[in-house]
Amino acid sequence: MTSKKLSAKEKQFQRKAFLDRIKLGAKILSVTLLYLGQRFLPELYKGNEYVTRLVDALLFYLTAWLVVSVVEIILVEVYSKGRKIRAGKKDNFILGISWIASILSFIFLVMAVFMFFKIDVKGLFTSLSIIAAAIAIISKDYISNMINGMLIMFADRISLNDYVKIEEHKGKIIDITLMHVHLMDDEDDLVYIPNNTVFSGEVINYTKRQINRINFEFQMAYKHMESVEVLEEYLNEALYPYKELIVHDSQNLRTVEIKSDLAILNYQYIIKKSNKEIETEIRKVIARKVIQYVSDKEKVGQ
Repeated sequence: MTSKKLSAKEKQFQRKAFLDRIKLGAKILSVTLLYLGQRFLPELYKGNEYVTRLVDALLFYLTAWLVVSVVEIILVEVYSKGRKIRAGKKDNFILGISWIASILSFIFLVMAVFMFFKIDVKGLFTSLSIIAAAIAIISKDYISNMINGMLIMFADRISLNDYVKIEEHKGKIIDITLMHVHLMDDEDDLVYIPNNTVFSGEVINYTKRQINRINFEFQMAYKHMESVEVLEEYLNEALYPYKELIVHDSQNLRTVEIKSDLAILNYQYIIKKSNKEIETEIRKVIARKVIQYVSDKEKVGQ
């Protein structure tokens, strides 16, 4: 089953790499044709000011776009080889480089539009300085969100595929954009968390911790508990099929809080190697065992 999944991912990576090469080739061809047209065939559009400006603007944009793309590819290749990252796979740095390339391409597109319409950029920004200041004040949260997004991408606090808890949300990071961190929670719901919240809020990164200690917190009424020791032994037996994956004698059931009619308990164990699929599977087993334990006690009480 695992080999099929890996094979599918490899095919996806190869397909993406092939499409990237096609896109780069198309950019090089476009720049070459426009340059040749401007250099050797001026009579085709000589005297037509709009066509001349359009060709100049397109040539400027496509050349800048090509340079940005080549630099992006070189940086990603050097970084991937240094970190031994498989082709097509992304991490925070590669994601950050990709977003910077996209922003630069957009800036060059705006400059090309200004070039075509002969807009004086300096005069435009001078005349619009008051409006620009007002826009900056109104959109300060949006701008700070983007800046924090870039800082998150190039920092080592959280990374793609990390299992984290951000504020009250817990799950796996599947994407980081300029506006949000995309989190897939344990119920397979996609949660979008603003970068400002991630940057300034409380974040627990379970993947990067040195000890892979797993916590399973639950409540149980006193009438259902024979004793904490008996319940702990009952849960330990549930983990027996996974004994090769769990550190020996790391299981521990501790009392978090005692209330008038129930206790809040936390069952802990240390897993040898972080594996989210196995961890989710074990959590399900423990949850079902707790329900079964309570159900059995209910039947005995009846």
